[in-house]
Amino acid sequence: MTALFVTESAIGHLNATFRLARQLQQDGYYVVYAQNALPELAQHIVKQGFAIYPLQSFPFGLGMDEVQNRSRSESYLETLLDRLSGRDLKARTADWQQIMTTLKPSLILLDAFLSTDYVVLYPFLATHPAKVVLIQTRLSTYDDGQMPPLNSQLIPRQDNLREIRKVWKQYYMGRGLLRAEQAVKYMGHGPHQQVHRAFKQNALPDIYRLRYDKVFHAGIDNLPEWIMAPREFDFPNRQLLPHQQYLGTMPDLDRTEDLPPAYERLLQYLMLEQQANPAIKLLYVSLGTVANIHLKPCVLIQFFAGLLEVVAAQPNWRLVMAVGGDLKNQLPPLPGNAFLFERVPQLHLLPQCNVFITHGGLNSVLEARALNVPMLVLPLNLRWDQPGNAARVVAMGQGRLGDVRSLLGTKLTDTIKTLLSGDYRKKDEHSSPTISYQS
Repeated sequence: MTALFVTESAIGHLNATFRLARQLQQDGYYVVYAQNALPELAQHIVKQGFAIYPLQSFPFGLGMDEVQNRSRSESYLETLLDRLSGRDLKARTADWQQIMTTLKPSLILLDAFLSTDYVVLYPFLATHPAKVVLIQTRLSTYDDGQMPPLNSQLIPRQDNLREIRKVWKQYYMGRGLLRAEQAVKYMGHGPHQQVHRAFKQNALPDIYRLRYDKVFHAGIDNLPEWIMAPREFDFPNRQLLPHQQYLGTMPDLDRTEDLPPAYERLLQYLMLEQQANPAIKLLYVSLGTVANIHLKPCVLIQFFAGLLEVVAAQPNWRLVMAVGGDLKNQLPPLPGNAFLFERVPQLHLLPQCNVFITHGGLNSVLEARALNVPMLVLPLNLRWDQPGNAARVVAMGQGRLGDVRSLLGTKLTDTIKTLLSGDYRKKDEHSSPTISYQS
């Protein structure tokens, strides 16, 4: 038996699936990841003990062709040509045909972020039957009538239902305007039109209709959707659709991580320091592997510089920073109690930390939650799920929410001290901090 994972080529999406993949291995499945991932991501998958199947195409109908053509001198014309000719759909179809005839998977676990792949896959299931499940690496993205959108920092209460509906209305209006703009720009071949044409072309039955009463990409009705998060992390009144269920498999605390020698030496030093002086507190900041995609580098540099100033003024604080390769050489000189890395083995470091400063990706939030590390959540992008994750952290008394643009100086110092003292643990059911910027 072969279990095939087809996920977005991003570390957060991959890490969200590894615990489930291990369970399937134990149940006798041969686990394969179909990816067009960068070499370091492919290596990460292999280190977890899973096989790789290389893809030649990119996800269909999600606007990825715009991203791929961005570096070309005639990027718009290249993208328009791709869409008029159906090149992306043909390439994705060829990949799925090869997958089904070569791997013959009995179970296909398709990232909900790539839900449009089911439209491409469906015709091949007639000759190569397989169970298909959508893997949701976020919380539920659907509009259940009473929960705010997952890209909102609102905390639901009985007295703010009208505000919640207003936020949903604004989201739907913005999405409608974007669809209209894309339709005009690409002569009726925007991503929305591409997917609907393929749906009809591949003769999907109405039972699998496309659903848009949700944030982010289209959903597929009546296709099982497993949410890779524990039920208790979501708001209590969340209502799921009949085909949705919480699987609760994140985080994967058994994930294999490399321990770079420089990191190991530093951690040994810090642990010895704490043994000699229990007043020393370890802070860890990581705003995700693609932080500079969410916000301009200058905004991130300003925050990190402000954080370094705050830490320099606190002799008993130690700061470990993971900032990625793009920003590593753009930061000001470090004080003696701050240590800079491109990446660190997060699962290895978190158990030693007193405070985790994070952008609010679901993987990171659930890992810190599982290890009982208080969080300062700084959402970078209001288009994704970071604000919604932050709202749940605040509501459940597991941390604080901040704005990366304005949380500086004394305000930042006081917030970290609150987290270190434990005063953050009181659940906040009556306030919803406002983040006004757009990415």
